[in-house]
Amino acid sequence: MVSEGWLPSELAGSLTEPALRREPLYELLSDVGIVVDRMRHEIKAEIAGPRSARLLDTAIGAALLRINCLGFVVDAPHHHLSILLSPSRSRVLLSQTADELEMADGLTIAHDVARCANEGARRRG
Repeated sequence: MVSEGWLPSELAGSLTEPALRREPLYELLSDVGIVVDRMRHEIKAEIAGPRSARLLDTAIGAALLRINCLGFVVDAPHHHLSILLSPSRSRVLLSQTADELEMADGLTIAHDVARCANEGARRRG
């Protein structure tokens, strides 16, 4: 798994590499008073390029999963994480409460039909 994160610069003193090796990111954020209200996740497929294939010890062109996570604090975007993983060694687990299931909240599948149709038309044209 390869993780990249973009966080506010004022956290640079607290979120150092040694600190992140000792404790999970969200514990460190909590330690400095950051309360994450919610997370928005996007999971998409991607093909391994030379760098990601090397980092994940897989073949160039192999199917990968990318999970982009946007963290919100006080209802505003606060930080962004991007996780790249090989589906042959990792899986994504989702959990929803009964209320979330009833409200159809927590999991949405977006299917870009118009985009797919336009790309097909361009290839044929």
